[in-house]
Amino acid sequence: MEYLETQGVFVGTYNPEKVDNLQVPGFYCRESGVPSPYGFESFAEAARVSYYQGMVGSGSVFCIPPPQETAMDSEYIRSVIEKANEKAKEVGVTGKKLTPFLLKEIAVATQGQSVESNIALVKNNARAAAEIAKELSQLVCKEK
Repeated sequence: MEYLETQGVFVGTYNPEKVDNLQVPGFYCRESGVPSPYGFESFAEAARVSYYQGMVGSGSVFCIPPPQETAMDSEYIRSVIEKANEKAKEVGVTGKKLTPFLLKEIAVATQGQSVESNIALVKNNARAAAEIAKELSQLVCKEK
């Protein structure tokens, strides 16, 4: 993330609730322990950032937390992931086989909750991207 910032890339987290001490979301959870450099409260705000970043030849990374109802406890999921990584090392899983192995181990350990969370995350990200794109297209049309 710091590298992106040194390259002029905006990194911000969606924060409609105006949370203090905002963190970049983790994959399965709403917080990762990593402070977010910026927050944005609306998709219109994200579109404006994207628009102006594009004008200066740069880009943006918008971090969208998973939905509250499917987000997992960060300490719990960290523990599950750690155990899955340990098991992968024990049995010698590496390379392109590692990610599928870890996802399966995590799904089993969470009794499918991680799969539910992942699906909700993908849908939520698609919705957010569509909203930002809609707002951005309106900005572009106003400029013409």
